[in-house]
Amino acid sequence: MGNEIITVNRLSKQYHVRIITEGNIIKRIFSKKKYKEIDALNDVSFSIQEGQYVGVIGNNGAGKSTLIKLLTGILYPTAGQVSVMGRDPFNDRIKNNRNIGVVFGQKTQLKWDLSPLESYDLLKTIYGIDDETYKENIKKFVGLFEMEDFINNPVRSLSLGQRMKCEIAAAFLHNPSIVFLDEPTIGLDVFSKDSILRFLRSIKEESNVTLILTTHDLEEMNSICDRLIIIDKGRIIEEDTIEHFTERFTCSKSIVFCIEGDIWKDINPIDNEVLIVDNGKVIVSNVRKERVNEIISLMLANNTINDVQIIEPNFTEMVKKRINEGD
Repeated sequence: MGNEIITVNRLSKQYHVRIITEGNIIKRIFSKKKYKEIDALNDVSFSIQEGQYVGVIGNNGAGKSTLIKLLTGILYPTAGQVSVMGRDPFNDRIKNNRNIGVVFGQKTQLKWDLSPLESYDLLKTIYGIDDETYKENIKKFVGLFEMEDFINNPVRSLSLGQRMKCEIAAAFLHNPSIVFLDEPTIGLDVFSKDSILRFLRSIKEESNVTLILTTHDLEEMNSICDRLIIIDKGRIIEEDTIEHFTERFTCSKSIVFCIEGDIWKDINPIDNEVLIVDNGKVIVSNVRKERVNEIISLMLANNTINDVQIIEPNFTEMVKKRINEGD
């Protein structure tokens, strides 16, 4: 990890939205239009270090895509400051765009009637990529994404999974310092998702590129990102490393006992523990880490147990819990 490559200070973005009133359509056409301000982002601050993989997550409408568009210079802020590689991404868009790569969901930067390779040739000229770097990257990306069978086919003939592989390869083609991936795997099958994750892990090992990823697949984000930023209703409610966040939210577990027979002795749950008996199983949930051994010992001492399973909360459940907690 290196120096701070992105700095956001008290960033806000408001949208001017027309209020649609009820009533006669003719009157509405000629009446004075009324507007309201919608806060897409409100007083957001954070920094990202060079080489980090950061996941930005939140519900639909939380402000994730607005944040990405502000960082890439597509939108300008209502208030606050944004610095990307020491530059204002909106006012210095040309310089900034030469050093970033972007994939916006299903929106393509490849030419529909050309093959991906022909589009890459255009990008080579646009970004001024030298021959050696270009050939090296094409060879590497084709190998990682197994693109040999379709890289010369027109983009319009590719499946969604094939096209997204080509889009992501295009974002990394000019060796950018920062890559923004906004919902890159939405709608993809599990094999295409797995291929993209392997590609990103490989790039992470080989380079110092900084990655900003928005996704609704939280397990996917957990598998490749170093940090997470959770946005809810335009505000950051959580910013932490994946490791520390996981440690904080795995403090409670569930224990499943498979018992022999229908008779068993109660373990007297305490605090927020929940006890469920279901079809030969005794399930104790919301168990604190320090209580796990105690509960298992009590059950083993007083009952005939055929099997014991300790279930950790998955990453998706942790994030949902944090969002539900709010600020």
